[in-house]
Amino acid sequence: MVEMLHAKGVTAYNEPGAFILEHTIPLYESVLGADSTPMYSFFIPETKTPFMAGGPDGVIQAVENIADTFGDNEKVRFFDGHVKMLADGAIVSQLMMMRDGYLDGHHGEWIQNPDDLEAISKVFWEAGYQLHIHVNGDLGLDKVIEILKRRQAEFPRENHRTTIVHFANSADDQIEELKDLGVIVSANPYYVTGFGERWAEVGLGPERAHAMARLGPVEKAGIPVSFHSDMPIAPADPLYLVWSAVTRESLNGNALRPDLAMTVDGALRAITIEAAYSWGMEDTLGSIEVGKVANFTILDQNPYDVDPDKLKDIDVHATVFEGELFAVE
Repeated sequence: MVEMLHAKGVTAYNEPGAFILEHTIPLYESVLGADSTPMYSFFIPETKTPFMAGGPDGVIQAVENIADTFGDNEKVRFFDGHVKMLADGAIVSQLMMMRDGYLDGHHGEWIQNPDDLEAISKVFWEAGYQLHIHVNGDLGLDKVIEILKRRQAEFPRENHRTTIVHFANSADDQIEELKDLGVIVSANPYYVTGFGERWAEVGLGPERAHAMARLGPVEKAGIPVSFHSDMPIAPADPLYLVWSAVTRESLNGNALRPDLAMTVDGALRAITIEAAYSWGMEDTLGSIEVGKVANFTILDQNPYDVDPDKLKDIDVHATVFEGELFAVE
């Protein structure tokens, strides 16, 4: 995994909702924490298991125990003050909660039901945590928006950076509501590439399937957007994700709703400074500036100069991690 991520230019990644068994901790520390590993490995605690174990009164302590998994390790660690919540089901299984249901009559599912989402969000919102909320369906997003409106009404917060994770299906009216709420987006633009045409035939139909990951309107609204692969759902390849967001090209080579595409600049920001912003680390990572950590990726072509369809083909020459050069063989 380390070799693969390094070859794709990754110098830091984050797995929200990580579930790490105690007997595997030494493996994480020895491999990911090795001097030869040129990247940070960050994790965010999940909330379903802690809430089931401790309920509303004990869930914060249970999450804090998870966050302490790696102790004082700065290279391999859980974020403090961040939690992952899980609303509706996955895109692959078509268990997203959809406003207009599915063509074949099946229905979506909740991973954490709305009552639990309400209780969990209230506890962590009022404790000042940043919420990262997995949601894939437009009906699922409706429910998340309702909950966040209550949180802001009852306990107003500035710069809370609540993050919508995945953002598969949405509507224009929801984008405006997310902006008003101060919510940011961590999206998987590969949904269009990998699933757009297939889900047009199965479950969703072309109108909804081709409009998945409508990131262009999010960018135009001024909402910070970052990307993730959810490996192995999408390739763990940042430039491939940039290509997906900019071209909205399917695996068959067809552009699906190009009017919903992001700009090259917006997509490149989504794998750099906006990713750091979503972690609360924009002061140390995500751009090349005096005083920041010397982490960056050396490419063999300028992504601003190549044809957008060639973005995924740019080779990574090397990465620099904490000021040390690590060549890609």
